[in-house]
Amino acid sequence: MTVNTEDKGEARVPVEANTSVGERAVKDTTKQFAAQLVVGAVAVGFSAWLNRLLPAKELALWPVCTSIGGLVATFASFGLGDTFVRLVPSLIARGEREEASAVLRTGLLTNVLACAVLSVAVYTLATPMARYLLHDVAQAPLVQSMAMAAFLQAVAERLSWAQSAVQQFGKKAITVVVTGVTRVPLAVALYLAMDGPRGVILALTIVPLLSCVLSLWWLWPHLRVTRRLYSWRSLLSFSLPYYGVSLIGLLRGRVNNLVIALLVKPEVLATYFVAESVSGYVDALNGFAIKAITPKIAEKNALEPAAARQVFAKCLRYAFIFLLPLHVMVAVAATPLLRLYGGAKYADAGAVLVVMCAGLFIGVLYQVHRAHIHVLAKPAHLFWLGVTGGAGNVISMLLLVPPLGALGAALSDGTVALMQLVISGAILRRTLRLIYNYRAWLSGIFASAVAGLLLWSAGPLWQEHAWRVLPLLVVVSLCYVLALTRQLTTSDVVVMTSALPARLRNSRGGEAVVASLTWLLVSNGKRET
Repeated sequence: MTVNTEDKGEARVPVEANTSVGERAVKDTTKQFAAQLVVGAVAVGFSAWLNRLLPAKELALWPVCTSIGGLVATFASFGLGDTFVRLVPSLIARGEREEASAVLRTGLLTNVLACAVLSVAVYTLATPMARYLLHDVAQAPLVQSMAMAAFLQAVAERLSWAQSAVQQFGKKAITVVVTGVTRVPLAVALYLAMDGPRGVILALTIVPLLSCVLSLWWLWPHLRVTRRLYSWRSLLSFSLPYYGVSLIGLLRGRVNNLVIALLVKPEVLATYFVAESVSGYVDALNGFAIKAITPKIAEKNALEPAAARQVFAKCLRYAFIFLLPLHVMVAVAATPLLRLYGGAKYADAGAVLVVMCAGLFIGVLYQVHRAHIHVLAKPAHLFWLGVTGGAGNVISMLLLVPPLGALGAALSDGTVALMQLVISGAILRRTLRLIYNYRAWLSGIFASAVAGLLLWSAGPLWQEHAWRVLPLLVVVSLCYVLALTRQLTTSDVVVMTSALPARLRNSRGGEAVVASLTWLLVSNGKRET
């Protein structure tokens, strides 16, 4: 049996009338981002409580456990997640629902069996893993507990890929909200109830189990269409190229926590984990912005290929005027934010968060280049970008983490992002004559510097009471937004509003925001450019 990937002209996935591919992609991305916002808003207080409650050595168990789960998920994937996304929507569009169901059943069964085998290996190797990752052989029973947590985390991730394939993005967002809101409060409750870190591991086992139950419940209508299985040989041979890309991606991010745990003490990993958690809120916004613009770039290139250069320049301009100030303000407020989120024992890690913010913004610039490479260049270029990023990440971690600890890990992230930015720029120049709007960059840098200085000048207000930095961040942000209207044009407002889902854009709140922005532009004498 062979895998048929041809798309017939008369078969299409049902979509809303007059809805573009970019609009649908942004709508789906917005659902996921909204779910992350809800989880972040609800869980941030409990996360701060947990960070303060647990000693650093015990808190390090959290990133070790989730990283082991990520490792199991990646090695057990066999590239089938990408295969699901590639094949299943096409099969459903052609009316071949039994074939789509067989692909899902076979792929998920393969994933579950592989996850089980790898989790048994984790259980068996608990003693050496405790020795090298936790630097304490007595923690071997905790690593054995992590085996079941890793199995359920990996299965939940595989089921999430299947939901993407059948386009259950709304249901995925619900799952993210339910599990995200539950995870940290449950960890706090079980830690107190069980008087120890075993309660945290139990929470990291129960929550992915809940995710698996919800995902299976929603996937069941697609899985029960047929009882037969697809050809393992055909499915795996089709998936292996994607598997290689997944394994390379493993070197870029998921092994970071394990490398840190291997090279230094658990307390250093806990410091990196807390700083990374704070920067993660910024990174979530970065990810939403990049995922929102990628389909727009593809559509613009298909309709107006000559406009690709202007689109590239505009994307970078928006990065400097919208995202750079956010990174600068979080960097300036690094110390009080860490005091709030992790307690006084992590206040000295401000430099780590500062370096992380710098690396994240460099990563934004790289992702803008990568998004254009994805649309305009050859797929092989993305592969080699992944190879160089993975190799550079491992090498820089090995060189920088032992002498510098958490700061070295943050420097490694920024170094790899800078390296990939340079390489992606060189690749893109071979396809596109790039336009760099240096004037817009300087405006964004100057405005970000002013916002950062305003926040820094208020430093004495938060020296004794770290919570005061939060209203100050809001005030400075509002001042920046008002000042930003002097840099925007009516075309910018059109671009920003077109990036929103139609339902939000056409709502009363959306229309009010657009009207307010337009009024501010008119009051500042701005015209269409």
